[in-house]
Amino acid sequence: MILISIYLILILGVSALFFSSSKSLFIEKSLAILSSSIALVLTTYLLFLFDGNLNLFQSVTSFSFGYTFLNLNFLFGFDGISILFFFFKQFSYFFVYFIYLE
Repeated sequence: MILISIYLILILGVSALFFSSSKSLFIEKSLAILSSSIALVLTTYLLFLFDGNLNLFQSVTSFSFGYTFLNLNFLFGFDGISILFFFFKQFSYFFVYFIYLE
């Protein structure tokens, strides 16, 4: 559930930036730093919930799109190395947006 929230926050932030006017630069910068900071906090929480002793994927989220011709199933989860990559990606987003505010 946390993984869905992280992606949803980022998608909503990017779509809000896409549809905003170019005259409100302060609002765009504030929205970018707000969405990336919320995603960074949730990612940090997800990193602390991760159990390194398990050899299974954790925080698995599945989506099923059941059509008559195509049966699409998507699974998202983290293993030991991908959780670190995901955290560093979120940290780099936050750091770039924080520098962008200057």
